[in-house]
Order: sequence, then structure tokens, then C-alpha cells
Amino acid sequence: MTINDFEIVNDEIKKYYGTDKVLELPKSIKSIGVEAFKNCFDIEKIILNEGIKKIDKQAFVNCANLKSVNIPNSLTDIDPTAFMYANNIIEFIVSDDNQYYKAIKGSLYSKDESVLLFYANGLTKTSFTVPNSVYYIRDYAFFANKTLKKVIIGSNTKWIGNYAFCESKLESVKLSKWLSTICTGSFQFTNLKKIEIPCNVTSICENAFLQCPAKKIFLPSTLLSVATGGLMVSEVPTIVFSGDKENWDLITLYDNAIVPNASVKIIGRKNKWSEKELKIYQQENNIETNAKKQLKDFVIEEGILKEYRGSETTIYLPHTITKISSEFKCKNKDELKKIVCSNSIYEIERNALRGYQGLENIVLPENLLIIGPYALTDCQSLRGISINESIKYIAESFTGYRCYRLNSLVVDPRNHRYLSKNDIIYTKDGKKVIAYATGKNAKEIKLISKVVRICPYVFKNVECLEAIVLPNSVESIGVAAFSECKKLRYVKLSKKLRIIEPYAFSSCYNLEKIELPSSLEYIDAKAFDVCTKLTSVVYLGSKEEWQNHPEFTDAIPQQATITFKKNK
Repeated sequence: MTINDFEIVNDEIKKYYGTDKVLELPKSIKSIGVEAFKNCFDIEKIILNEGIKKIDKQAFVNCANLKSVNIPNSLTDIDPTAFMYANNIIEFIVSDDNQYYKAIKGSLYSKDESVLLFYANGLTKTSFTVPNSVYYIRDYAFFANKTLKKVIIGSNTKWIGNYAFCESKLESVKLSKWLSTICTGSFQFTNLKKIEIPCNVTSICENAFLQCPAKKIFLPSTLLSVATGGLMVSEVPTIVFSGDKENWDLITLYDNAIVPNASVKIIGRKNKWSEKELKIYQQENNIETNAKKQLKDFVIEEGILKEYRGSETTIYLPHTITKISSEFKCKNKDELKKIVCSNSIYEIERNALRGYQGLENIVLPENLLIIGPYALTDCQSLRGISINESIKYIAESFTGYRCYRLNSLVVDPRNHRYLSKNDIIYTKDGKKVIAYATGKNAKEIKLISKVVRICPYVFKNVECLEAIVLPNSVESIGVAAFSECKKLRYVKLSKKLRIIEPYAFSSCYNLEKIELPSSLEYIDAKAFDVCTKLTSVVYLGSKEEWQNHPEFTDAIPQQATITFKKNK
């Protein structure tokens, strides 16, 4: 390998032209671009360099002889389609220090083992049981697998992603009883002879079982919708429905949802609905009924909501949607007041609802797993957010800033990842502050004693905040964490504070004095930007210690006087 084998732009590999069997990437590489290694049949092993952060769409598509992939500590973002048709991978090898990924018996999982990301398709076994730790099988996880005939989905799996088993040779699958939605193309073009949908599934998305040779399909009474192509199998099946005729008539069947000549056998419920079951079903059916009326106004691509073209101020999202796109557009953006999400939605992507300034209420789905960065930033009329039990990932700064009326943030106490106290969201261990209801009128904020990091933008532009006392556990303050707190007068920092990131206290116009602990290792030059009244900075160490960090002085406004607590 030579550097001339690569086309590199801004530290990203755009194309590889070499013929190496074992390929180690240049140390300067930060990302691998779209289709950069497409059809590179010679590569058998790739060693990704420390420093690489991202692998983009179809980066290694059709690398048919690739057997081994080394994942370094720095890698944080791998697109679900990165290894499409690389069907001979037998092992992912992950650095022990990587905070995002973990290898188990060759396959790639999230660090906490709750997400199965890539199954090693080169393994020769014909059956596989998804571990019970897995909550979500990601998009394309088993795509085009040629060896597996039978898969048992772990008992805690709630989501099977888009095209997860598409084009595989799968003949039999046992689905988890907690499964709620079967996403777009999940089992498309597989060899399933029989389809049994468990009792908690409410929606079958577009082309989920398209062209499967299934002759018998078992459907639960809880089913609310089947999207186009959802049960368009290649045979003329018998459909056995466990509900009553009234339930069957309530199911929303989209165009070409099932085979036209399929026979339907309605066997009725063995037991009557419990009061709770009936209430949930009625609520969900109400959402789906309203959504169907608005369906023509939605633009949905492969289960992803791209656009709403209607004029309603309250919109109901149908069960054919699994994600709200980062590119979501809305014709009546400024007039939209309320969004009611169906339980088929498992992700709200980055920036999805950013700047929806008239939005007052969003009913999040019970099965939501992921809320992306800035997903609800600048929603100036939003009053409250309730985080459900199932949420696995809330991005730092998901509310961001300019949520001026947000006065309630509540996390279901059964959630294993997050907790809330006094309208502040923390990680479950209490070490990170994720979000704050910035519309509250509190003049002083107290954090729980375990906090180590205050994430970016958490307290930005809190108009009433006058004082903040940080517990001595805090080690870092994120970007713009207290920026534009215009009434902030008093700040007591942690004795263990090490890092103050850019704009952490910028535009705090009434801050006149601050004490900086001797534990500090880094203060960004913009940390106190536009703090026009800051005239006194007391460093709790000595002048000699301060001088060991010449960059500290750059962070202090010119009008401020620096004094030292210690003589030496």
C-alpha cells in the first residue's frame, strides 16, 4: 500500500485503488466516505487507524472477501449500510477502550449490548439466538446473510430495524413477545414459510414480508395497521386472526397491504379485553384513525417521515412511520401546535423538530428509543416533555436552547438510562446533566451531588437564573452550558473542576466576580466571552500555577483583574 492508492479529501477517504489483502489505513484519516471501498474484492482484513471517527454509507459495499474488521477506540459512527454484501466477515475486533462498540462472538454490538449492529455474515452456523440483552436489532444487521436458516429473537427485543433480515436465506424466525413494530423491509425476500406475529405488535410497515413464500400468517388482535406490501407474500396465504371481526374491520390496510385472494380466518379472542388493554387499543386506534384522514398529506419514505403538506394544527402520525427525519419539513410549521406520535416511531433524528416555534405539545411514543441532538431545540412554545420507560439514548442538548416556555421535564422512574429531579434530566448514575426545563422561574438551581459533567447548552438562556452552586463532583462544563443567563450574578464552581468549554458562561452580562479552582486544566478562550461586567477573577491557586497555563489569561476578559488565593 502507498498513499497514492487513496483519493483523500479533508482527511476523508473518497476512493481506494489498491490491491492489498491486509490494509492498514493512514494515520491521518478521520472518515471513510460513501462507497470508498466499493467492489474491493482483494481486501481480506482492514485495520482502521486510531483517530478515525466515521464510516459512511456503503463504504465497504460488496467487499466480498473481507473477513476481519478492526474497530479502534476513536470510531463512534458507523452507517448501517457500511458493510452491505460484505458477506464473508467472520469477526469484528473492537478496542477495549472504545466507548460505543463491543464485539461478541465476532458480531458487533453497542457497548452496553442493547443494540445488535452487524451480524458477522461469514460465520457458517445455520441458527442463531439473539441475546436477551438486545433491545433493538439495527437496520441491515443481517442483510443478505446466506447461512442462517433459523433465528430466535431474544425475549427483550422490541424493535427490528429496516431491512434487518432482507435478502437473507432465513426460513424460520421466532419473534420476541415484546416486539411492537416490524419495520420497513425487515424480512423482505427471505424464505419464511410461516409468519407468526406476536401479541404486542401494532403495526407492520412497508414491504416487511414482501415476497416471502409464506402460506400461513398468524396475526394478533392488537394489530392496527399493515402498510403497503407489508404482507404481500409470494403465495396465497391463509391468515389466522386472533381478534374479533370488529377488530379486523378496524385494522388500517393500506393499498396492496396483503395478497388480494388471501383467506382470512377470524378465531376471536379467548379472553375479554382487560380495561387497560381496551384503553390502550382505543387510544392507538384513535391515533391511527385520525392519521388515516391526514395520510395524503404525509411524505413517507421507507418508514421515515420526510414532510407534512397539510394545514392541520394537530397532526397524528400513522403507524407506517418509524422515524422522524432530520430533514422533516412542514408546510404550516409556524401554525403547528401539537404532534401525536404513533407507537411505531422509535427515533426522532437530529434537528427533526428544530425551530418549530409554535409547537406546544408533543406526545412521544411509548416505544421511542432515540432522541437525536437538537431534536427539539428552539421550540419556543413547548410546555413539557415526558420521557418514557423505553428510551435508550437521549442526545446531549436534545432540547438545546430557546425553549422559553418549557417548564416540565419528567422521566418515567422505570427507565434504566435516565432519571429526572426538579425538571432536570440526568443519566441514571447521576453523573451527567442532560437537559433542564429552561422555562422555569427558578432563581437558583441545585444539582444532585454525583454530577461529573454538565452537558452543552443545558442551562443556556435561562432568564431567571441568578445563582448556581455546583457540587464538588463536577469536573467539566460543556459548550455554552450557562451562556446568555443574563441575570446570573453568582457562580460557585466545583473544587474538582478541570475543563471549561467554549462559551460556557458567554453573555452572562451581570456576572461580576468568579472564583476559579486550582484543579483547572483547560479554559477555552471564549469561555467568558462578552461577560462585560466581569471585573474580578480569583484563582484559588498560586500565581506560579496560573502561569503554567498561559492560555488561561486569554480566557479572562480584558477588564477583569486576576488575583491569587495562594502566595506560592
